[in-house]
This record gives sequence, structure tokens and C-alpha cells, in this order.
Amino acid sequence: MLESVRSRLHGGDLKADEWKAIFGIKTAKLMGDQQTEWRLRLLLLEAMFRSDPPQKVLAELLRPMPQGAAFRALAARASIIEADALRALNRLDESGEALDAAYELALPTGDNETLSDIEFRAGSLLMDHSEWDEAEAILTKSLHRAQEAGLKYQSAGALVNLAMGRIRQWHFDAAVEPLQKASEISETNFQTLYNVAQLNLVTCYNNLGDPDLGIEIGLKSIARLDQKSATKYLQNALGETGIAFQLKGDLRQAAKYLERAYKIAGELDRKQDAAIWAGNLAVLHGELKEWDQAERFNQKAVELKQASGSATGLFVHNVLNAARIAMGRGQKKEGALLYRQVIEASDNPAALWQAHGALGSAASLAGESAEAVKEYEAAVRIIEKTRANLNDPEFKLSFLTNLIRLYHGYFDTLATQGDFAHALAVADSSRAQTLTDKSGSQPVGRLQPAAFSQIARHSGATIVTFWLGPTESHAWVVTQSGIHHVPLAGQEKIEKLVGQYNDAIQRQLADPLRTRLPAGEQLFELLVKPLERWIPQATPIIIVPDGVLASLNFETLPVAGSSPPRYWIEDATIAIAPSISVLGRAMQSSSGQGVLLIGDPERTDADLPPLKYAQAEMNSVASHYGPKAQVRLEGNHASVQAYKNAKPEGFDAIHFAVHAIANREYPLYSAVLLSGGKLYAREVLELPLHASLVTLSACRGVGSRNYTGEGLVGFAWAFLRAGARNVIAGLWDVDDKSTSLLMETVYRELAAGTQPAQALRTAKISLIRSSGSFQKPYYWGPFQTYTMESKPFAKKIREPPAPTR
Repeated sequence: MLESVRSRLHGGDLKADEWKAIFGIKTAKLMGDQQTEWRLRLLLLEAMFRSDPPQKVLAELLRPMPQGAAFRALAARASIIEADALRALNRLDESGEALDAAYELALPTGDNETLSDIEFRAGSLLMDHSEWDEAEAILTKSLHRAQEAGLKYQSAGALVNLAMGRIRQWHFDAAVEPLQKASEISETNFQTLYNVAQLNLVTCYNNLGDPDLGIEIGLKSIARLDQKSATKYLQNALGETGIAFQLKGDLRQAAKYLERAYKIAGELDRKQDAAIWAGNLAVLHGELKEWDQAERFNQKAVELKQASGSATGLFVHNVLNAARIAMGRGQKKEGALLYRQVIEASDNPAALWQAHGALGSAASLAGESAEAVKEYEAAVRIIEKTRANLNDPEFKLSFLTNLIRLYHGYFDTLATQGDFAHALAVADSSRAQTLTDKSGSQPVGRLQPAAFSQIARHSGATIVTFWLGPTESHAWVVTQSGIHHVPLAGQEKIEKLVGQYNDAIQRQLADPLRTRLPAGEQLFELLVKPLERWIPQATPIIIVPDGVLASLNFETLPVAGSSPPRYWIEDATIAIAPSISVLGRAMQSSSGQGVLLIGDPERTDADLPPLKYAQAEMNSVASHYGPKAQVRLEGNHASVQAYKNAKPEGFDAIHFAVHAIANREYPLYSAVLLSGGKLYAREVLELPLHASLVTLSACRGVGSRNYTGEGLVGFAWAFLRAGARNVIAGLWDVDDKSTSLLMETVYRELAAGTQPAQALRTAKISLIRSSGSFQKPYYWGPFQTYTMESKPFAKKIREPPAPTR
């Protein structure tokens, strides 16, 4: 009976079988078994704490327990429950005293389970006093004790509390790994801890700019908890999921979840939680410009915090809400004073960049340009520092998603002044920050406008860069002699045309030179024609796309009014760069030699067609390198481990002739399919490269998810970040035979010393001028050259063959 009840408690489902515990207590009492009676009573109290107000738990603990050495461990457990209830009421000093009493009782027993429980609660209590280092130390001690004793429940509990300490210090990325480990340990048998770990993961993903993942986990948690009596965790699941919908911009859906969370928190008398949900409802109604409702919820949040004693001094988020409400009502002076209070009193990065950004917006609207620039600059600096401190590249990718409006505000302020050169500098500084921090390049601060022309001069190319905006988009042509700005149509119009044109050439296999495609013609007129006057003939072009333009191959656009009809590729050599600044960063020169060929692996997925031309493609590539300058992995030798063992960092060129799968939801889990397994983009990041070229002769090697500031993220992005100077990869599914023909010409040109972008252009034109279907953009258009090389069009001198490996 006892172990069954204990198991149900840890499983989070005791309430459903509460009668069994009550029956067990009565039976034990009749039999005079006080030990079993009190074990069951305490287990019931632990369950009660998860669903009832803490005051009720404290009242039940007033029942006298038998004394004596036999009851020391049970008395310690009672003190732990008391400490939990007191902490829930924010009676922190009393909670600490109860834990001290528990430790004194438990220490002589040597009960590692109880001692570990006490330690991870003591760590949480230290966090309440902002004693972070001491908390981390005692939680680590608790974790080690639990792991050494094989206590899975306590191990998961210590991991959750370690993570929560990091969350409270705004180190959300550092909290994810312990929460994932705790989830793995607890999912099967310890549902209560599993729920806590999952809900804290939602908090992390929300703050790391990935509300989609937060919603996915949150909805699963709600479905699970709605079937049980764990209302304490249900209100947390509802609230965090509401915040995720709020971040996504789905305010009505967010309101539904937040209002239910607020109601349940009130019924449980959990004032701290209710204050959080009230504060978020205040933000939500502010976004809807329902200022009276916003003020009501904000005031309620303040009252709840005061009543709980959960915070002292300035309630930063509530002051932010009050400032937004004042600004929304036109009370500009009062709003500005409130934002200044936040800046002076808070060390929360999110609060600070919100306050500076709001002051920048207000100053811009008031025509105070210099003040607006000052405030926006302060906000952007805090954002950039916070992003730089994130460790996981996946979190860095999503971080800027919910903050790009602030960059747009800064940009619009400069554009309103007519300062399009500095606006370009701001736009470019928002790009490729994650890509470059481990690519072998040296980080630099934001470039001044004069530096852009120097980069163009050094590269030997004309640089064309875009910035898409809701009402007006922008393009710049950066030449050796200056920067030229052109206003463009709004984002919605451009997105619609790109969608139509991509559909025509990728899915309908249209031929724009034989059948008019108005979307393609309009895109050329909108995006290229206004820039032509500043693009010298025969000068290579580097394009820095923005948003949906990353999915458009500009080479495929039909030149407006041309007779006979032609594509833009016939007039221009084009490479794609993630930002202008990456072209100006010093990268290590390629130290690799020879080529590493990986292709034609054993088929592991019967749904994918065989690569009939992979062997011919690899033979063609290999023919341009001597036998001593190549390593070839094919068939069952084309495995993930074989790739890693080949030491890819030692090659000048790496060529994949394989199938690839793009993962839209989690781009760093996109994979190339090799024999016996998958090589994930995340693994690519961990293997530094020195190659001048990586070629992904595979479907959608570029990726399919567009991240704000980083563009399309997939294998091309991963190889560039690993250190490759150029990557040739496909935007859409590729044809095996046409790809083989294309690569044959590419490597023949490379062998003659041509740089990748020029070699790829020559290969494409050979298909355009061939007979048959391969003239269509579907066959030659998917591949593009992505570069981070400062001189991507300079003639290359071939190195002598490397010795045999």
C-alpha cells in the first residue's frame, strides 16, 4: 500500500486514488502501526500542497506526531513539507528555519533521499535571497548525492532547481539542458517533476524567441494536466502557453489561456502566480489598446505582489506596463518618467531594452531625432550583448525574432531623417551575428557607412542589399565610389510576387523565356531595374537578401524588355552573402588541400529515389584532382563516422552527392542521409573547416526556415559557420541528372582557377543554352553560391596535390 501511494504521488496522480491512502491510514491506525499511518499522512499532505492552498497544509501539520528516534526521518519529512508551504506564502525566513530543523533531524539517519530533498530546497531558498553561487553549489551537491545513491526522483529535482536558478538570472539558454535531462529522467515515473521541467522549458523557449516550441510543449502539458487534479501546475501551463501565443501575436488565443490561469491561481490563493498572469493580461490589453482593462490588470498585479510580500522596491514589469499605458493615452511626459525609473532601477536586460526602445519611439514621433537615435542605440547594444552571451547557436538564431520591431523602429527613425547610409549600417548590424561568431572570423563592431564602399572595392564586386518593411522596403547599391539608396514596394507585395514566381518555376516547371510569367517580370522591375544605373556592366554582384528574398534566385528573373528574352544570370555573375560586414572580416586563408568526396551512400529510406547519377558525378569531380589529392567515401563507406574520421578540416574542397532532408521546425536537425545514419547540421557546427568550397549536391541544402537576421538556416549556413569560405547549395529539390551535368562543368571551371560563383554561372549558362528540358530554371536554378570570402571573384591559383591520406 505504502509504495503504491508513494508511486502515485511521484507520478502526479495521487488525488485520483486519495481514498486508498485514507483507507490505508485508517487501517494502520486500527492496527497500531503509527509508522505507516504517518508515512501515508505525509504523502497525502505532499499531494495536498500541489492542489490546495498552502494555509490548509500548514493547518494539517499542526496534528501532533509521535516522538522518538523511530520517527526522526518522518519528522524531517514533515518539516520539508512545512518549509514548502511557508515558501509558497513567501515566509522565507520561517521556511529556512523549517529546512534547518529537517536537516538536523535527517543527518543522523544518513537517509540520502531525505538529505537530497532538503538540499535542493535549500538551494531554491538561497535563490530567493539572490545568493546565486551558494545556491548553485548546494544544488550541485544535492545532484551528486542523488546520482551516487541512484535516486532518480531527487536527481531530476536537483536538475530542475538548478535550471530555475539560471532562469531567474535570465540565463535561459543555460537552463535548457538540465531541464531536458530532468524531463528524460522523470517522464515515465515522476509526472509531477516532468510537468515542472516541461513548463520551465516553455518559459525558456518563450524568452529565447521560439514561441512555436513553447506552444507545442504548453498545449501537451495542458492536455495532460487537465485530466488530473494538479491545478497548481495546470495554471502554470495555461499561463506560459498564453504568453507563447502572446509572443506569436495571437492575442485572443493568449487571453483565453491567461484568463483561465489567473482564475485558477486566485482560487488556489497563489498570489505570486496570479500577479504574473495579471501583469501579462495588462500587456495583452495594452497591445489591443484597451487601456482601461490594461490599467485594471496592472493595478491588480501590483496589489497581489504587495499582498504576497513577494517583492520589494520597484515592480519593474508593472512600471513598464504603466509607462506603456500612459504613452497609449497620450500622457507622454508621465510615460517617459516611468521608463526612466525602469532604466535607473533595473538590471533586467529585457526590461532595459524595452524601456530604451520605447523612449526611442516616443522621441522619434516627437521629431527629436538625436534623442531617438541615442535611445535606440542603447537598446540595440543591450540586445547585442545579451545575444552574444547565449551559448547555443539554436537559441541565438531565434533570439532576434521577437525583437526585430525595435531594429525597424531605429531604422525608420534614421530613414525619416533621410540618413539612409546609417540606416544601412543598422540594418546590416542585425544580420549574421550568429553565423560569424564561430566562423573563424574576427568579430567587429557596427561598421560605419564609409567602410561599406571600402569592402566593395576590396571585393571587386558591386554589393546589393535589401531591407523589407511593412509599408516601404529599401535597397542599396554599394560601389567602390559610394552608397546609393532606392525605395521599394512594401513587404507584402514583394512576398506575394516571390511566392507566385517560386511556385511557377519550382512546382509548375515553367519556362519564363517561352511563357510570360508576370510575377517574374514584376520582380525584375521592382527589385533590379531601379538599381541597374549603378551596377557597372561585367562587374560581379554580391546580393545580401532580406526575409523572403532569401528564397528567390535572382538569376532566374527574366530581364524586362529583353529581345530575345534572357535571364539576369546572362548579364551578371552573382553570389549571396549573409551581410556586408562579413565580407570585411578577416578570415583565415584556406589551409586545406585536395577534395573530400562523399556520395552514393547505401539507401536507408525506400521513399527516396536512388541517386542514379551520383557515381558519374563523383567520377567527374574526382577527375579534376589527382589520385593523391582526393579521399572518396561511397557506398557503405559513406557514413557519418567515416566523414568525421576523414578529418574534413584538412581539405580545400568537400563535395556531397547525397539526399538531404530540410527540417523546417528545427533547422539544425536538417540532415544529409549517409550510410547507416544521418549527418545533422548541428554536428557540422562542431567540426571546424578550412575549405574554400563545400558543395551540397542535394535537395534544399540551403534550408527552409528563415530566421530574422540570419536568413535561411540549414546546411549552407552550418558549413559557413563551421569555417567554409564558400558553399554551393540548393534552394529547392534538385534533379539528379541535371545536377550531375552542372557539377561536371563547375569542377572543370574550378580546376582552371575560376572562383565558385563564376564556375557555377558558367555551368548554368551551359544548361540554359542546351536543348531539352534542362533549359528551364527548375533544373539549373536551385543552386547558388553563398560566400563569406572578402574577394569572392579573385582568380584562384591551384595548390599542388596533397600527399596520399
